[in-house]
Amino acid sequence: MELLVHPTQDSCGIRVAVAVSVRALSAQPTVELDVIVDDPRAVIEWPLHRAGQFQEQLWQSTCVELFMAGEDGAYYESHYAASGDYAHYQLAFTRAPLQRQRWPIPSIALKPGPTQTTWRIQQTLPVAWPSAHGQVVVVLKCKDQSCLHWARQHPPAKPDFHDDRYWSALW
Repeated sequence: MELLVHPTQDSCGIRVAVAVSVRALSAQPTVELDVIVDDPRAVIEWPLHRAGQFQEQLWQSTCVELFMAGEDGAYYESHYAASGDYAHYQLAFTRAPLQRQRWPIPSIALKPGPTQTTWRIQQTLPVAWPSAHGQVVVVLKCKDQSCLHWARQHPPAKPDFHDDRYWSALW
């Protein structure tokens, strides 16, 4: 599926597409995200990719964010940075309380090219798949330090991916 840049932002000629799939071979399914980023003007600041670790504040860097509806008004939020770092949280729809989740370490592979970068993320979930309802977001940090926000749907005023009114089926 092709993602759209937030309406208040200029795409800079960038195109972003993502495919989401789930392998439910056991009680712990694996979600796979394949992201393709076309950057013909080379405006994105791609960090060095390395073995990742848990890191806070990844939404301020080039990353993929996965929001999944959960039970009892809660939802899951995962961040997968181009650097290889990751974070997982469970939140109430009021965004509180924020609770760090201890999920299995994800596989994050980045394959840069002259104008196109592919990104593959594989994450085993520690629980049965919460829901097919959610949002995939791609945040691209540019060389001028601004961030572009990509998703299937956006609220009009500013990027806010916690707003489930803009969520849809993930696959």
